[in-house]
Amino acid sequence: MEQASKRALLLIAATVAPLAVSLQLMPASSADPATHAGYIGFDRNDYPGDSNLKILRRTFSYSGYWLNDPPGAKTNSWSGKRTILQSAGFGFLVLFNGRTYAQIKAARDAVKLGRSDAAAAISAARAEGFPFQTIIFLDQEQGGRLLPEQRSYLHTWVDGE
Repeated sequence: MEQASKRALLLIAATVAPLAVSLQLMPASSADPATHAGYIGFDRNDYPGDSNLKILRRTFSYSGYWLNDPPGAKTNSWSGKRTILQSAGFGFLVLFNGRTYAQIKAARDAVKLGRSDAAAAISAARAEGFPFQTIIFLDQEQGGRLLPEQRSYLHTWVDGE
C-alpha cells in the first residue's frame, strides 16, 4: 500500500478533537446547515446492544466504534456491528486503542510496534467494511508529558510505515 494511502486512514486525536473532526463523518442532515446546531455522539467501551439502538438514535447521530479492544477491555464487543449501526442511522467515529507507555516501553521497539498497530488498524477498518479514507482516531489514554518512546510510536502509527 502506498504511503499516502496509509496516512489517509490514520490520525491521532486529542481528547477534544474527536467531536470537531467527526462532524465531517456524519450523514448529511436534512435540516438547513445554517440552522443546524451540530451532532451529538456517544462512546462506550461496551456495545450497547442491538435492542437499544432505536432509543439511542433519538438522541445521538453517531457512535464511537472500536476497531480493537477498548481501554481496559479484553474483548471487543463492537466487532461485526457496523452494518447494524449504519442501518439504524448512525454515523461513526472510528477508534483504535493505542498502547500505554508501559506497553510501548516493554516492546523495546516503539517504531516496530507503531507500524504493527497501524497495519492492524487499517486491516480492522477494512474487515469491518469502512470505506477507503475513513479517518481512524488513535485513542491514547495516558496524558501528561509525551515521552520519547510514545512520540516514536505515535509518529510511526500516523505515518503507517
